[in-house]
Amino acid sequence: MLGLGVWVKSYRNKRIALDSFNRADNVNSPGWTETAQPWVVTSGSVWGITGNRLKLMSGIGRCLISFSAPNIRMQTTLLGDLVNQRIIFRYVDDNNEWFINGNAIAKRVDSTVTAVATMSATPKDGDQIIIHIRNQTLTVLLNGTQVVNYTEPSLQSNNGRIYGYGHQSYSAATLGYFDQFSLEEI
Repeated sequence: MLGLGVWVKSYRNKRIALDSFNRADNVNSPGWTETAQPWVVTSGSVWGITGNRLKLMSGIGRCLISFSAPNIRMQTTLLGDLVNQRIIFRYVDDNNEWFINGNAIAKRVDSTVTAVATMSATPKDGDQIIIHIRNQTLTVLLNGTQVVNYTEPSLQSNNGRIYGYGHQSYSAATLGYFDQFSLEEI
């Protein structure tokens, strides 16, 4: 399980997490979001802040925040190439998660990866990705245009379950960064 608890800021009775990564460079830690949630690094990797962006510094792994809400809207901006990067959502552990990799949406259940949908466009440098999960439906927007609408019962969150949301990268040498992260309850 990710983290020790749920750290979220409440605005208008909704929970929200925001991070523009606009802070001093730190090659050893991504620190905390602007709304006071700690970034949790998994899988033996080191993540940090460079040039006001989130980047994998070494290893291979995930950088996530813990969040408990059945219906969410997650947004992030990609700087670089998504081929060696993933956007992670509904993360339980390294063997159970959902992710976007290139233009594919996949889920990992008990270590088995299954592709579940293909986006109608492939994300590239500077693109903004928005993930909506409402009940059993996943909708993905790329720069405001819907590229996936997928329904599956396993997307339904158990009330109160804590999931991880964030990023994964496979190569610190990759010129891939993440920016402008937000996660909110809808």
